[in-house]
Amino acid sequence: MSGPPNDPATYNDGLGIVFAARPGGATPYGDACSYHSMSHNTVLVDGLGQFQGPSDQAAPVIARLLAFNQSDEVTYWCGDATLAYPRKPGEVKHWWVGLADIYKERDAKHLKRFNRHVLFVRNKYFVLLDDLEASQPTAFTWLYHIKPDGPFNLNAHSGSFTYQIDDVKVEVVHLLGAGQLDIHDMQGADGLKNSLTGEDYTEDWVRREKDKPFDVAHNLFITNKEPKKKWRFLTVILPTSPGDSSEQKIERLDDLTLKVTAFGHTDIISFDPDTRYEANITIDLPAIAKTGLHE
Repeated sequence: MSGPPNDPATYNDGLGIVFAARPGGATPYGDACSYHSMSHNTVLVDGLGQFQGPSDQAAPVIARLLAFNQSDEVTYWCGDATLAYPRKPGEVKHWWVGLADIYKERDAKHLKRFNRHVLFVRNKYFVLLDDLEASQPTAFTWLYHIKPDGPFNLNAHSGSFTYQIDDVKVEVVHLLGAGQLDIHDMQGADGLKNSLTGEDYTEDWVRREKDKPFDVAHNLFITNKEPKKKWRFLTVILPTSPGDSSEQKIERLDDLTLKVTAFGHTDIISFDPDTRYEANITIDLPAIAKTGLHE
């Protein structure tokens, strides 16, 4: 189901998937950090997030849906957010004031592709592939936020982690880049800081929210240690309901193929149309990548 994030009915019966188009801005907070990409589950490019000036949009269309398919087993879509990142330096200033001056000095015009592939499998778990390319070696940062404090375990080698909200356990598995990642858990109020660029929105938060705490327990920044022209994050997000005792196993078969055993089923998912594995779910990554590349 989908719906507005401020409507509790969006989240009834388990999981709510929220699609939001907010050119004018829509968040219960008026602080700069809440509008910064670093407070969203997306990707930073050399530490920079998405922005468009109030009257200087980089292109007629800055984000688009490249692919969509739905079957009994899976809902799949791929979004292209490449042009949402700044193509030239500029002031990021809106009614909520703005972002740090670094955006006046730097841009991300070297970003050529940010395609996020999302599969919602059997109405149970997610598979994400972030396909990234730039014209120069780049640090790509994968972001994830966990608001309530609770049981949390982070593997500093692979970037995988587990956490729990009430009785629901969630396993987040990174299948690529083990040993090649810088992993930072910016806890609590440290989530107002971007160590990649030196941005610090603590003062802005306090000025607007007074004594209200910034109560996001974990703000995860996962970055390739060595800048690369091409990079991919392949991730499984698997929540488990209370009382579910079925076998769960997530395996990387190759850089584009994975095997997930969970909830009484085994799925082989490949982004390689010519995979040697007997995949029951296949995405033609090369074909989609061509349409999602910006020169």
